[in-house]
Amino acid sequence: SDPQRLLNKSSASVSYWAAEKGEPRIVVDAELDKTISFVKPATRSALVVPIFQSGLVMGLINLRHTEVGAFDDQDLMFVQALAEQASAAIGNALRFEEQAGVNMALARRTEQMDSLLAISQKLRADVPLAEVLEEIAYGIQETVGFNVVLVSVAERDVLRRVAAAGLPVDVFEEMKRVLQPLDRYERILTDEYRQGACYFYPFQRLDDWATDIHTYASLPGGGDWQEGQWHPDDMLLAPLHGTAGQLLWFISLYDPINGQR
Repeated sequence: SDPQRLLNKSSASVSYWAAEKGEPRIVVDAELDKTISFVKPATRSALVVPIFQSGLVMGLINLRHTEVGAFDDQDLMFVQALAEQASAAIGNALRFEEQAGVNMALARRTEQMDSLLAISQKLRADVPLAEVLEEIAYGIQETVGFNVVLVSVAERDVLRRVAAAGLPVDVFEEMKRVLQPLDRYERILTDEYRQGACYFYPFQRLDDWATDIHTYASLPGGGDWQEGQWHPDDMLLAPLHGTAGQLLWFISLYDPINGQR
């Protein structure tokens, strides 16, 4: 048998016809019908009923039989009733997932606001800058959804890493020793990489943006990367500018928890 033939465009299958037309279809004799119904060589008749959700075909109920004329209008009515039940079940599942997503987003938003409040309180207190930036790094890691967060401060013409979350101590200490010219980062803050107030740098253009820049590869490998996934050489950058437009510091984000860009 070949289940892929159920929705094969080039084979003009009866299932594809039903999905395109949004109509049920009975095939009395598969050998005489123009559409293809064969799943097994002995297939002789078929019944296909679309499952609708919000006016769109979300699925199909496919029945096949080795006898000619195995399905009639009574079978069609029964399967259509099943399709309506399936549609209701799909709708309930989609609404449940949507509500779960809303609840998760609200919970994350609450966490973010709590973290912002904690950071604001430290900013108003007599706390060293490095400690405040570390608080920011861990707040982002816990509430925004990135496993690795680096905070770098602009000092004169160089960029120095001063805080991190999600890195082993020895790795971060090694990265702190790497001072980078500030203009290397200013060079890549262009509109082509802009995402709102941040900048996203995809690995596909690594040769363009990563020249002479010391970055952190958050994951091993990446050879099996698929569209939409985060790649080890991707980077998300959030710069902070002063009132005069000067660059003050960066937040570099790597390795999102959900693995997606």
